[in-house]
Amino acid sequence: MSLSGDESPAAGVSAEVQKPRFSFSPGPRFGLEARRPFKQSKGKEFNDIILNAGQDGEAILAFVHGRLQELSVVNATTAVHRLAKCQAGLATAATTSHDPRLRLLLDRVGEMFRAASSENDQNEWQFHVDPRALTNVAWAQAKMLMRDAQLLGHISTEVRQRVSECSAQQVANCAWAFARLGLCDERLLTALTSEAAQRMAEFSPQNQMCMLWACAKLQFLSLKLLQAVQQTMTSLRDFSSQHLSMVAWSCGSLGVRENAMMDNIAVEASRKIRTFTPQNLANMAWAFATLDVRHTKLFSTISLEARQRLQEFNQQHLCNLAWAFSTIHLTDEDLLLPLAEQVISRADEFTPQGLSNIACSFAVLGLGHHNMFEAVGQASIPKVKHFSPHDLESIAWAFARLGIHREVLMDGISQEAKLKIGQFHALDVANLAWAFATLRVRDQELMKTLEEAAKNTPVHGFSSQALSQIAWAFASLSCASDALLNHLSEEVLLRVDDLELQQLAALLDTKLPRCRVLGRRFGVLLWRFLEVFPRTKAQWMEEEYWDFLQKLQVDNFGLHGSSFVLQRLGIGKADAAFAARAQDEVKRYVGQSNDALRGLTNQDVLHNRVCSFAEFDFSIPGKEKSFSGKMIRENGFWSASRSRGGKCRWLRAASLKVGALVDRSFCSEFQTLEELCDCIEQEAAGAALLENVSGFLRLFVSTTPCVSCIGALSQFRLLFPHLCMEVACGQMPMRQGWQQDFGR
Repeated sequence: MSLSGDESPAAGVSAEVQKPRFSFSPGPRFGLEARRPFKQSKGKEFNDIILNAGQDGEAILAFVHGRLQELSVVNATTAVHRLAKCQAGLATAATTSHDPRLRLLLDRVGEMFRAASSENDQNEWQFHVDPRALTNVAWAQAKMLMRDAQLLGHISTEVRQRVSECSAQQVANCAWAFARLGLCDERLLTALTSEAAQRMAEFSPQNQMCMLWACAKLQFLSLKLLQAVQQTMTSLRDFSSQHLSMVAWSCGSLGVRENAMMDNIAVEASRKIRTFTPQNLANMAWAFATLDVRHTKLFSTISLEARQRLQEFNQQHLCNLAWAFSTIHLTDEDLLLPLAEQVISRADEFTPQGLSNIACSFAVLGLGHHNMFEAVGQASIPKVKHFSPHDLESIAWAFARLGIHREVLMDGISQEAKLKIGQFHALDVANLAWAFATLRVRDQELMKTLEEAAKNTPVHGFSSQALSQIAWAFASLSCASDALLNHLSEEVLLRVDDLELQQLAALLDTKLPRCRVLGRRFGVLLWRFLEVFPRTKAQWMEEEYWDFLQKLQVDNFGLHGSSFVLQRLGIGKADAAFAARAQDEVKRYVGQSNDALRGLTNQDVLHNRVCSFAEFDFSIPGKEKSFSGKMIRENGFWSASRSRGGKCRWLRAASLKVGALVDRSFCSEFQTLEELCDCIEQEAAGAALLENVSGFLRLFVSTTPCVSCIGALSQFRLLFPHLCMEVACGQMPMRQGWQQDFGR
């Protein structure tokens, strides 16, 4: 997500670079023959008149227009500079670029600049051009968004040659001007940044900010400049909130993460947070999230300040703030729920990009705010024709990620996608196919269009992620042609050694043709996992396995992979009759608990619902009657854990690299196993050793178990080696509160 609402530091207004929308006729050129005798006293008189005009741009234009041939360089550049600062006076004239007098003035300035470069005119003082004149004209053009290529080219050449004569402010203003106009003149930027790096001690916080902003805006990476700035930023007391946020934004835009500097910025920003504008707050959060710097205190401070002033945030600020918190996977409901209310009340103000971004941010966190998604969906329908391909697939992905099917919206997305399919990238195609497959929307025309786009994607055109997503989508809907499957298989065969374990797991479940090599590759990686996997109670206490998991880029092994691993661990597969019985139990539980669950959670917030159902019959030595029953548990709601202060007595949950912030002890299967240990202990009442308990345990999980829960199943089996354990996995997408939920 790009930060399109960044603020131009020198102008104090939005600095989204736009091409000027004016076109002047060239106008007369003033050659050497146009000069008249000129007295220095008249030059001072002219300058006083221009300066005394204050903010009256019309008065300045009227005065200089009748005296263009009499002006000195100082007069002309002063006039241009003052006109750029006359916001009110130029509102209907030069700023809108309809006044030809401004064009004529710039033509005169250019003529004088070029004349000053000739040897014959070096002694004519009225044509003397100093760095201040050059940089002031560049700044003025940028302020008024006027791009005179010839004049700017001359300024660039002169400034490069005389950069050592420029003051710190002139260097910064020149860099800012070219960035404001979107002109990436690498030779000029190299000269400016090198000079700034050598003289950074002379640069004020404002000048440092302008230099960094210019480099970030033009994506010009100067390590010398960054190192010099870092060395001078040990003390930030003189930096304002705008300075801090813009420096952070610049580092984020350039992808430069200097931990010490970012820590200093975070500390100072937290101290001055009440002086931050909404844009400053959004920029700061965006920058730290972009650089993956999870500074807890800073984000907490931003959250506290922002939620008191959300009504002041525009739609871009709200999007950037939500995106930042989702990017670092920080589910701050105290901030996000009031933010959702702002989206609801102002959804019509959001651009297509804003609508897709806000939906994606909430979807990434699994936070499905019912009313907000209703508002986003309603606002998107009339604007869907203006959605870019990326916006189309993003909003479809967000709704699918949360299991929300809005037929009218999805139909609109489908129609626009078919019209714009030629503009889709491979990942756009894959994400859109995944979204429709996840929602089980069988749009044959769209899937055929996506299939043709996928088949026309050249070999190596798909990323590994896109390859696994599109293969899964078409396999899930059973609508892939042999031609597509063969094309995807060709891609898989070419890059099988580069696929990550999670992608291999997903692809293996799609059963692509001619891909036995995929199974062999996956098998090799699983055997490596099993070699490290603990097989005794003592090994579970060692750290080798837990360290190994931190390097493993996987959440789960997929249906086939999980079944393979469980069988190798001595855990069987439950029969179809139990799986069907368990699914009915889960459906009944979800249907009955929706209303009750909503009362326990934040109102109108939807949660992914994953459940586990167990049937068990345990024989405990010394007890005449067996202990049998049923149990159903759900992800995220575990009363036993709360009563123990979040501690587990029997099993150890893993922290995985994928989804590192997820507490795996709250997985439904982990809860079930941990509580069954408590039940067995209570039933035995010291009458027998727990390891002598026999009987059976059948467990159904509504989705594929994660790697941590596979470990929990193995630990449970080690605790009760005489139990017969069987597991069945399903694919049951469930949401709280929506009409398509089970039991509704």
